[in-house]
Amino acid sequence: MPKSGCIFLLAMLLITGFQSFSQVTNDARFNLMTPGIRQWFPGWYVSLTGDTVKGFIYLSNQIDNQVQFQYSTHNPPDMNALTIDAAKASGYLVKDRVYESLLMESVKNSSPAFVRRLEAGRLKLFAWYSLPANGTLHDGTNDRPITVNDEKFHESVFILKMGDGLPFFIPSSKNFAEAMSKLLADDVALASRISQKLNGYRSTDILNIVQQYNEWFSSLH
Repeated sequence: MPKSGCIFLLAMLLITGFQSFSQVTNDARFNLMTPGIRQWFPGWYVSLTGDTVKGFIYLSNQIDNQVQFQYSTHNPPDMNALTIDAAKASGYLVKDRVYESLLMESVKNSSPAFVRRLEAGRLKLFAWYSLPANGTLHDGTNDRPITVNDEKFHESVFILKMGDGLPFFIPSSKNFAEAMSKLLADDVALASRISQKLNGYRSTDILNIVQQYNEWFSSLH
């Protein structure tokens, strides 16, 4: 796998360290409660030593949950609740969302971030969410900027990770057929369908491709 495809620039400053829940309750990101978001759910996180710690995880939104998560042994949370960043845990689950801590490389430094996992297996598929540039939303009265809470309007990019390799963006549509057929060359039939640019095997079909490759790989092991 070419290392040149493993450069992922982050424009986000990660919040480090542990904080108590009381320290963030005045943060506007955490104090609004709406159905399915900004709520505590049963969940778990995996420590850096590999231990699974069960309890309750706070579901905020796609963007905030990439920076950190809040954990409590109780619901409602007590004053001992923790805020944990991607340098302090290898991953976590909240509701139907699984996040893994990935080391995102940049030119100057490397910082881990929680990236939402969409598909597990030999070839993992992740999504990284961001706000659209200059995006606005009509709220029934006025146009307003799109915020982190307007999840259905978030922009996303897909990231792949083969085995223990580094994460990398999916190739552009122009280079997709050549790059992906080489990456998945061990599955000869799938690589051939991708290289021929058949329907269902193009850049917009990345989930289908990842699932098929993982099914093939699992059948051999």
